[in-house]
Amino acid sequence: MRRTIASLLGLCFAAFPATGWTECDCGDDYCIGGARYEAALKEKKARLAGEGYAPELVALLEKADACYAAVSTAPDGFSIMTVTPNTAILVFEWTKDNARIAAEQIADGTLSRYFVFNARKALSCCGTSRAEDRPDWDADLALNKDQAIECTGNGGSACK
Repeated sequence: MRRTIASLLGLCFAAFPATGWTECDCGDDYCIGGARYEAALKEKKARLAGEGYAPELVALLEKADACYAAVSTAPDGFSIMTVTPNTAILVFEWTKDNARIAAEQIADGTLSRYFVFNARKALSCCGTSRAEDRPDWDADLALNKDQAIECTGNGGSACK
């Protein structure tokens, strides 16, 4: 009997190796970490880099929660949110031309700031806070700022 149990345990470890095997109460897509997450993140970063997106944009994917759902449901591109001095907001697709125009508008004072992001609102993986409950949530912008690059006019165009 013990030999049978040991054999079954051996089969389980062979079928579900300890590396990358995660379990949580939220479903596999929402478990933090795991092989599916790592593979999906690597593939998406490589694909977006191959499409010509700059490394600092592709790196934004790493700022999201570390579960498969955060990668698989994230947009396949980036957006720019512009904010005028009177706080009017406009969101549109990130392109090299749109980024150049936004930087020019920062320099001439048409914009007070702009943000570049992949996902405007953080997706919550199992055990993490809702987007609106995180310290980086800006309700006026409806944006999780830790997952964005912010550019301001501070004596030129400075992005962080």
